[in-house]
Amino acid sequence: SPHLPAMVPALLSALDKAAKPSGSPALADRLQGVLGKLVHSRAAASGAGLPPDDAFALLETVLFVAARASGPRSAAAASWGFRYLLAVAQAGGDGANAQVVRALQAALADF
Repeated sequence: SPHLPAMVPALLSALDKAAKPSGSPALADRLQGVLGKLVHSRAAASGAGLPPDDAFALLETVLFVAARASGPRSAAAASWGFRYLLAVAQAGGDGANAQVVRALQAALADF
């Protein structure tokens, strides 16, 4: 489903808030478990039908969340999400790798 990759930024943001000292450790554990199951699914299958532009926008959002992660737990989860979304974007077919490289360069330039 193309909706699974779109869940990654929201889950990362919620995990980051829950993992803070003022957050809920139990909620952080559950969110990390859900995110772990999502990112270990088959990226090509779960991202089927996701337009490349949407995948690149999700990659940029996850980079933004990762850059501002409040702790190592959030940063690790953001790296999982980033690798998953990168695999989804690369599964887009012919020319996807070149588009991914250009999108990553543009996202990194923003930081």
